Amino acid sequence: MLLLLALACAPPTCGGASLDAVARRCRAAYDAPGLAVAWTTASDEAPRVALSGEAALDEAGGEPLSPDHLLRVGSVTKTLTGTLVLVLADEGLLDLDAPVADLLPGMGLDPRITPRLLLEHRSGLASYRDHPDLDAGAPHAPEELLALALDLGPLDEPGAAFHYASTNFVALGLIVEAVTGGSWAGALRARVLDPLALDGFAFTAESLPAPAARGYERDGEGWADVTDRVDPSVRWAAGALAAPVGDLARWAAALGEGALLELATAAARLDALPRAEGSERAYGLGLSVDETASGPAWGHRGRGDGFHAWTAWYPEAGVAVAAVFNRQSREADPVAVADAVIAALDAR
Repeated sequence: MLLLLALACAPPTCGGASLDAVARRCRAAYDAPGLAVAWTTASDEAPRVALSGEAALDEAGGEPLSPDHLLRVGSVTKTLTGTLVLVLADEGLLDLDAPVADLLPGMGLDPRITPRLLLEHRSGLASYRDHPDLDAGAPHAPEELLALALDLGPLDEPGAAFHYASTNFVALGLIVEAVTGGSWAGALRARVLDPLALDGFAFTAESLPAPAARGYERDGEGWADVTDRVDPSVRWAAGALAAPVGDLARWAAALGEGALLELATAAARLDALPRAEGSERAYGLGLSVDETASGPAWGHRGRGDGFHAWTAWYPEAGVAVAAVFNRQSREADPVAVADAVIAALDAR
């Protein structure tokens, strides 16, 4: 716990007097090919964007990052799938406290598991990523992913404890399809992305339109392109979105505004429970509620496909920040970048 508290309250390790300086210095400090940063104060406001480095590397040099480059955001996707589920609850299409087994019959789900417990990662379901038979480089149907998790057996009784697993959001994606009669992607587009004019978001399971950044890991003194190491179907409703950094900042502002949701539902989303006893990190209905060096933050990390993203609303600062490295590493910390952005704004 002390280590988590120290990490949550650590000061920024990079920074500058301007957004451009933050992007430049943080990219260098965290040794990444590229870094995209954006902030805004409202979901309908044009974001400020700063970029440093390359979207893709090759022998001839690289392709400079632009505001239009699609960046894979991994588990930031969970905030969008979670919002979609809450929108459907507000529409009366599902009950957050009804048995999931009734919505997904034949899967063998514990009848005590509800959509609310899935949103909170408190279902007790194991992670399908831990199954020895999962070939992450091959395509999988979401039903297959859920079956792999169920084959591992439960980690806990439903509601007993927090166990982070993308399994929960794959199950939620299947629930979305069951109650709407359409695809998860179609429902997300129609009920979340289009109403907020977030036209830049794209689904990695489809052919991404240009320009799309590549993701990397360190390979000795060089870089390994790992963008396509995991098939997008393995991430699906838990992590298969990409977006320009400006749209990510606008999405974070929408989270802060409670956009698309009834007031009571937006408030319930933030009624977060600690991930562990005494932890400064908590999880609500499909998003993290964390204490950071810049105060409370409502959002999510996303790490995978060679990227590390952070998208969050900071209520005390009244600002939304998105930061994405195209380096998949815990060392490249986008939360520290967001802290540096807020520090630069406070110093103006």
